[in-house]
Amino acid sequence: MGMREERQNWAYGAAEHSRRMYEETKNPFYVVASLAATKIGEFEPHAWALDILLNAVKRAWIDAEYDERVSIDSALGLLTKRGGSPVARSANHASLESNLFDLVKVIHSCFDVSIPKSCELAFYSIDEDFIEGLREVVYRPFASEYSDEQLKRIGMTRDQIEEAEEHDRLRWEKLIKRPEYTPAVKSKLESLNIDSITYGDRVGYSLDRLIDRYHRAGSRRKSKRSGPDDEYKEILWRYFKGQRLCSSYPWTKQLARRPPFEEFEARISRTRTAPK
Repeated sequence: MGMREERQNWAYGAAEHSRRMYEETKNPFYVVASLAATKIGEFEPHAWALDILLNAVKRAWIDAEYDERVSIDSALGLLTKRGGSPVARSANHASLESNLFDLVKVIHSCFDVSIPKSCELAFYSIDEDFIEGLREVVYRPFASEYSDEQLKRIGMTRDQIEEAEEHDRLRWEKLIKRPEYTPAVKSKLESLNIDSITYGDRVGYSLDRLIDRYHRAGSRRKSKRSGPDDEYKEILWRYFKGQRLCSSYPWTKQLARRPPFEEFEARISRTRTAPK
């Protein structure tokens, strides 16, 4: 798969995630996120997001003749009242919790364990996707590792190497201070212990609260999948998620040598051949 295809696949997934999360939260951050994703993917903006944006432009530019003038940001709902949680931070937390609920659901379905136990396993699981993004920007001291001969070979002076290292250090310090990061995440970033960051570290509340939140909201969430083959897509998604869990997390071996994928395969076959 080429870089363009990878970019388009990512953009499509991000746009679909934004649509689903906007339906659930009505957070306008997802309107902008969807439009940005379609621009990156080089395909037409989704109608729902474009319609909301154009209505905000109308309110800011046309309706202002008869009412108090507002900015497009304000008309769209991106500006919060004093004391309110910024929409970007709220959206980041909602997306994180959504992914955590999905992981709980997959564990519960694939490994036939209780919801509290599924919540515990998900809560303490390493957030590989989050960590993968950090590995590209993590600060590692490196200037002292270069010998004079190596510097000569790459055409850089020691001062230039030290300047590059200082730039990386300042960028890392700025990243650690991001407001959406919990104290647990910031602590592990400061100690460069990024490979141990869990979903629980990121979500910022206790395991007991996750269990309560899942019972109240997570178990009743809408499926990520949409379209005429909802049931088939849902089963297939859980099937491959379960396969990924088996290869990613050592605790899966404690639950079962192999999850009951035969049942999933039978259900996939039934839904695929069911009359429409």
